[in-house]
Amino acid sequence: MGNVAYDVAVVGAGFSGLSAARICQAAGLSVVVLEARDRVGGKVERHEDQTGRLWDGGGQFFCQDMTELTALVRDLGFDMAETRLSGAYRFHPPHSEALVEAADTASQALRARLRMLDPEDPALSGLSVADWLQSRPTTELGKQAFRSMIEGLWCRPLQEIPLWFLASNDRRNTNEENELARFLPAGMQALAEAMAEALGPGTVRLGQRARAIRRGEGVSEILMDQGEALSARQVIVALPPVVARALAFEPALPPALQGALAAWSSASVVKLLLRYATPFWRSQGASGMVTAPGFGFFSCDGGLASEPEGRLIVFLGGPLARDWQGRDAAGQRTLVLERLSVLGPDAAHPLEIAARPWMDDLLSSGGYGDVITEKTARDAERLLRAGAGDLHFASSELAMAFPCYIEGALLAGRAAAAAAVSALATLAGETGR
Repeated sequence: MGNVAYDVAVVGAGFSGLSAARICQAAGLSVVVLEARDRVGGKVERHEDQTGRLWDGGGQFFCQDMTELTALVRDLGFDMAETRLSGAYRFHPPHSEALVEAADTASQALRARLRMLDPEDPALSGLSVADWLQSRPTTELGKQAFRSMIEGLWCRPLQEIPLWFLASNDRRNTNEENELARFLPAGMQALAEAMAEALGPGTVRLGQRARAIRRGEGVSEILMDQGEALSARQVIVALPPVVARALAFEPALPPALQGALAAWSSASVVKLLLRYATPFWRSQGASGMVTAPGFGFFSCDGGLASEPEGRLIVFLGGPLARDWQGRDAAGQRTLVLERLSVLGPDAAHPLEIAARPWMDDLLSSGGYGDVITEKTARDAERLLRAGAGDLHFASSELAMAFPCYIEGALLAGRAAAAAAVSALATLAGETGR
């Protein structure tokens, strides 16, 4: 087997992998974390704007109901900032305040009805979210607002998302405080770096892309692109399902587990920062939140209360992200600024537009979270959570709460680590070690 032996090898240094390593290490196990990128954090990523100030190109926002993340932020000594959410909400194209309020109410009622559905109900089989939405007795504008919200969150066309999958996932987001309520001025990647540093020198190995996992009797070997190999008694694959299935497993995974990995599709998302001379929308009583009904478009105020400049964070999800990707620079600018025009004429004059498209990032599979698009794959998540012997899967998609959020990644990493720790404890008891 490999030339280095560990109790646990973790593949992937996003929040799920770092969380798993933290738990295993706390249990007294020897741990190594292999990361293909030259940084930790996975789907969180720092960028500099033209002034040199940092902005989050990936996951950024959270709320106090996300207790695992909130505790981690406090434990590692990071300051939190409150997102400015007060003020009027705008739709594009513009509608009267009464219509906007009615559409938002209808959209929220649809989401509440969705959460009441039983994901195990056979009647949901074969239905997409688009099928269900078409049958709902509500206003067309309310349906458009709901579509915009769901495609913005799940970053796939509604006709490709199984109804049972969305019902299951959405009911696991149990926050009462707005999920955008808080962010870290230092950025989420800084938090991931602090987690990695706390693991100790040499624990996280950057630029080490795993390409194959050879499972043996009691020990597995991980082969890297560079030809290096190492061995471990337990392996945690902390990668999105679409990325994880690109690994070569020797011997092949059981057919059911192969099918579970194959059930997922990558998502499409673009995150943008728009920098303005002033936060002009605030003086107009607007929150900076804009949605474009019928599309996965959303913006919010991403500035600090103390700074003179205005900063809008914009998300493009699903079909709209693909539309943006297919345009030239002028067309991309037009797509965004047309939708922000409901904030007034000043919206047409940003000092800077910075974008982070994730669709072609093969190490993240394209979005903030993979989506099950195989309508019959109801057991896919359960099978991946169960793993196979000494092989465990951990990604935010598999979390029992807040899937596809940083909170979910931390929880999924904790669950996989608990399984690895338990397996090693059982083995030690059997061998009398």
